[in-house]
Amino acid sequence: MSNTAELDYAPELIEAAIECGIELSSIEDAYVGEYKDDEDFAYEQADMCGLIDQGANWPNNCIDWEYAARELMFDYISSNGYYFSIA
Repeated sequence: MSNTAELDYAPELIEAAIECGIELSSIEDAYVGEYKDDEDFAYEQADMCGLIDQGANWPNNCIDWEYAARELMFDYISSNGYYFSIA
């Protein structure tokens, strides 16, 4: 892909990728989704990995999602709600 016209992504996604230093040719591999904040992203990642028991209140309701997000973000970067893998 040589320019943004060839990309089938929203302009906001392309702008976020550029702000994060993601090469245009790497957007497809790096893009992991759009989330409201790092905590939402961390929760969704844990859920996708099968680590959240939807029927359990405890200990799910005791998890410090802000701390979990900080730990997870070592391998990710975001801009304007768009998240990209840097690992």
